[in-house]
Amino acid sequence: MKKSLLAIAIAAAVPAVASAQVVISGSIHAGLQDSGQAGQKLTGVSLGGGANAINITATEVIDKKSNLSAGARFQMRFNSVTGDANSASGRGDWGTSLLHDANVFVSGNFGTFRIGKIYEDSNCAFDPWGCATTGGGGMALGAGGMTGMLVAANTIHNSVYYVTPSVGGLTLSYHSSIGGIKGYSAPSSTTSTGFRDNERQVINATYAAGPLMAQALFVRGGSAASNAAMSDASTKDQSLAVSYDFKVAKVMLSRVDSENAAGTKTKKINTIGGVVPISGSVQLLGGWSQNDAAAKTQDTRWAIGANYLLSKRTTLGVDIFEAEAANSSTGFTLRARHTF
Repeated sequence: MKKSLLAIAIAAAVPAVASAQVVISGSIHAGLQDSGQAGQKLTGVSLGGGANAINITATEVIDKKSNLSAGARFQMRFNSVTGDANSASGRGDWGTSLLHDANVFVSGNFGTFRIGKIYEDSNCAFDPWGCATTGGGGMALGAGGMTGMLVAANTIHNSVYYVTPSVGGLTLSYHSSIGGIKGYSAPSSTTSTGFRDNERQVINATYAAGPLMAQALFVRGGSAASNAAMSDASTKDQSLAVSYDFKVAKVMLSRVDSENAAGTKTKKINTIGGVVPISGSVQLLGGWSQNDAAAKTQDTRWAIGANYLLSKRTTLGVDIFEAEAANSSTGFTLRARHTF
């Protein structure tokens, strides 16, 4: 009894210390694919860089009245076939990087502010496959594994990010690298012109209310002709997209434009996609895109697919795709995905 009273007295005298809530989640997505290209055989494939990841988020609630919290977020990406690290970043990083995303944040009624290594907003929500496949149907990543309508979805190290709270369904975000150090040498596996090449900004305006979603996404990337000269030639990418859920089908329309540092249009892509629920466990997927900046013999791709929702966390799928391009082909993918 005395020990119990003593324990209660000590607990009352010591102020309570808030502990962080740690959430671990992730997914793995793998499949078998025949690209249809000459000399290729059915082989195992890791599908969707972001679809193979382990996410760790630690959050501490600081003040409930103002909805103030702080914490950290980490993401480790991997190849689902080999188990190797896969940062899939392309922005001052390399394939063996441990973390694709690693940052601290403060969040409240004012929105969320992050600093560190942060993955970018993208237009994946307007791909029927959700950017969850590579070379197996996803129009964002393209039939045959070629880059298609995908804008952003890299990661920017040494960066800051701010997103507003949703106001009537509208959110705005700004993401930018910070720094740009004259004479700094980036890893040789990323760029020969140094850190200046990794300057990048992403602006995202998204409206989502009821069945309607619309997005305007703008990306500006540094492309220094000479690290010593500190030039500011810039590549440009933008995506304008809209989707509407009619219940019997969700229809997606998008336009992507890209321009290199020389001012040459490299992409002028129009895309149509859709998701049709057949039952509670079956979905049909479809997409078609055409790049007006490409030659007529290399400008079109299409894909159709089906998802079978085996459970709440496990999905099986099949895709058939075709691309009109160099090494063009008609192929198929059998795939499975599990989230946790």
